[in-house]
Amino acid sequence: MKKKNWRNIWLKKKPAFFTWRNTEIFAGSLLLFAIVFRFFAGGEAPEEVAEIRQKETEIIVFGTWVPDAEREILATLESSGDVDIKADIAGTMAQVLVNIGDRVSKNQFLARFQLEDDSTQATYENALRNLEAVRMSGINTVRSAEITLETAERELEQTRLTQEQTKKQVFEKLRTQSVNSETTASNALDWADRILGASEKFQFRQDANDVTRQHIGSNNTVKRQELKNTVRLLVSEKKTLSMIPSFRPTDEDYFHFAEERLDFLRSMQTIVREIDSLIRQTHLSSTKFTETDRSTFQTEAENFSSGMDAAILSLESQFETAKTQEQSKELSILTSENKVENARAALELAKVTSASQIATAENTLRSARTGQADLEIRAPFSGKVTDKKVSAFQQVQSGDTLFSLVAGEITPRVTAYVTSDELQRIESSEEIQIKFPNDGIVTVRIPNLSSKTDPGSQKIRVEFPLDEFPPNTLVGSFARLILPSVKNGNRRLLPISAVSFEPDGAEVLILNEKHIAERRKVEYRRILGDGIEISGGLESGDRVVRYRSRVHAGEKIKYQSSMNNDQ
Repeated sequence: MKKKNWRNIWLKKKPAFFTWRNTEIFAGSLLLFAIVFRFFAGGEAPEEVAEIRQKETEIIVFGTWVPDAEREILATLESSGDVDIKADIAGTMAQVLVNIGDRVSKNQFLARFQLEDDSTQATYENALRNLEAVRMSGINTVRSAEITLETAERELEQTRLTQEQTKKQVFEKLRTQSVNSETTASNALDWADRILGASEKFQFRQDANDVTRQHIGSNNTVKRQELKNTVRLLVSEKKTLSMIPSFRPTDEDYFHFAEERLDFLRSMQTIVREIDSLIRQTHLSSTKFTETDRSTFQTEAENFSSGMDAAILSLESQFETAKTQEQSKELSILTSENKVENARAALELAKVTSASQIATAENTLRSARTGQADLEIRAPFSGKVTDKKVSAFQQVQSGDTLFSLVAGEITPRVTAYVTSDELQRIESSEEIQIKFPNDGIVTVRIPNLSSKTDPGSQKIRVEFPLDEFPPNTLVGSFARLILPSVKNGNRRLLPISAVSFEPDGAEVLILNEKHIAERRKVEYRRILGDGIEISGGLESGDRVVRYRSRVHAGEKIKYQSSMNNDQ
């Protein structure tokens, strides 16, 4: 049996696969599959990104920058030993005793003015004696005025003490009178209360005398009831009378205390008079209210009325005395104070007058001194004569230069005139650098400061002593003081180089999270030296481009921090 070839049979039955049509279908399927896969994967075709330029520059973290700029001040190199000797007065030189190049010692005669009339010496001595006399007279006058002032001040203190004691006594007497008047009024109130039976104290008390008292006003019950109600009200008001505070009572406390007692007295005086009238109108009875009873009660009423009249008069008098005492105290103290002020004014006048008299005497003495017969020019220190501008018999005016003298030891120094701000920088620095024309730099420490401001330039003179003259530098040469910056503690500063002043306002460049430069509008308050104070638009920690003109918005920045901040 013939064996079958299965491979040939399969190949014959299998259709052709790699045809042109099948290839196109396969390629289209692959493309469709790629599109569907990209859609369900959520991806999009990447857009073409423009290349971002990158620059390297300095960045300032806002809130950390401190000005570090230095300032230069023009100064002059001088010699401390070269001095011009000038004439103090006008006159004729009689002798000139030195020449250029001579060495002189301190106080040595250099020249003499011409001898004039001998009477000038007498005038000088008289002026000197007059000055001493005026000084002694002024001292005595001022001391006398001081004694008068001291006496007036003691009298003022004594017046205050005396018036205070007197016032205390008057007000204490007012308090005593008020208490006594209250006692008088209280006794009269008890008498009226007993007659009328107004309060609980006497309302239910029954004895033989009470029966007689109850008969008073029996023929006028309406009047009796009115008086009874008034007495009951006064009994209640008496309990509410104010007291004087025990700690530092005022004048008003005393017056209020006395006024209440005075009103209480006057009210009781009216009650007593009304009861007296009621007693007189009560009908007599042989058993209940006899003539003797009426006479007894009338006598009691009159006694109470007289006592209250006296108490009212006494209290009113003391009340007025207390009122006038305060006025008297103020008047006495004011009089003493005026004496003190007058004595003080007299003392000031004595001082001014004495000073004026002394000044006049000093001027007279000064004029006499300038006219002395023998006037001499002396060397202020030992040294060498470097210039002579006067000769014998020459006429000179006050202020003319006669000689120039240089000391044996010459000390160099650098002088400058500075503003108050520059002086603050100098005083806050431990050392200052001085730069000379030959590029030499000297470091100095403590300067000598002038105690006053130049009225013309409104600047202050400062001197920096040097140990020696800088090499190849002449006296009179200009130098420069290098002043360090001042640390003022302001944390809202930026260097001016970081700010651009545009037509619509100031702006800076800051870095965003991707280190891309962005424009930011800012507000500023003032310019301080080489810095500008930012008042709005920036927050602490914002990264600001230090040199605004070197970077454009949109550029990527590779930066270095100017304050050692982390990149």
